[in-house]
Amino acid sequence: MELAAQLLTVLGIALMTYNVIRVGLYVRLQNDLLVGASSAWLARVVFGSIVVFDVAYVVILLQNLGRLSVGLILASGAAFVTVVIYWLISLDASMRQDTTRLVETLVAVIEARDPSLRGHSRQVRDVSLMIYDVLPRPQRRKVNREQLGYAALLHDLGKIGIPEAILNKPGPLTSEERAIVKAHPQIGVDIVRPIGLLDDATDWILYHHEYVDGTGYFGIAGDAIPLGARIISVADVFSALYMNRPYAGSIGYDECVRTMRDEAGTHLDPQIVEAFCSIPREDVLATAPDATPAAAPAAASAPASAPQAD
Repeated sequence: MELAAQLLTVLGIALMTYNVIRVGLYVRLQNDLLVGASSAWLARVVFGSIVVFDVAYVVILLQNLGRLSVGLILASGAAFVTVVIYWLISLDASMRQDTTRLVETLVAVIEARDPSLRGHSRQVRDVSLMIYDVLPRPQRRKVNREQLGYAALLHDLGKIGIPEAILNKPGPLTSEERAIVKAHPQIGVDIVRPIGLLDDATDWILYHHEYVDGTGYFGIAGDAIPLGARIISVADVFSALYMNRPYAGSIGYDECVRTMRDEAGTHLDPQIVEAFCSIPREDVLATAPDATPAAAPAAASAPASAPQAD
């Protein structure tokens, strides 16, 4: 009887230890997803609770409580916790997959209305995540990586509400047309806000056209601009310069870098620009949509207004 009780208690300890490892790895591997997310505190509370229970199981075993009923309770409790954790992690993964499919569908709608954007949102997403990955760890901990990817993909979502005649206009925009275009971040946020999993992404979408000198859409300057928005802004400017657009032709990679360095400290965050420049050239160029390769380097004057026009 006592041996059976001890074996059941050991089984409970084994299951709870497995849960500690599994939840610990989940929190660690998903740490960038949890930073700033509403579920962050809950994940850590769950992890801490499981650790406490695991320690309690070990204490009970060491106390030589040989009652079979205690062993059964401990083993069955551990089995229940294991099943619940498996279900919750699977549910979380399913929800994230559904969100990703929804975001990709919205991006497809944007690109269907504006052919010049085909591949642009994905390139901005890929470059934004590359920039994130090379930033110092203290900076990375301020940004939810998954949310950054969503925000970068959806940064132009609000263009759904902009007339196609303005989106596809080959020449310069009038002041009235530019005012209409400037409404697209707010339109995008209004569409995204009801999606609970994208809470952190809304500010980055709204402020991705802010300039560090305070001359952007909303007049926010420097570090007051959310870090995620500053990352997306650099990626967006690169893509706007590199891709063929109705209002400006494309330029080569070297000219893009030169232009972005020139705008560092005025339009773009210098630290983010330097992070972008530290990414291997071939990795950045691999993000370019096949349908819109960059043309040969052009005159530096052509792209000067491209970032703002986007």
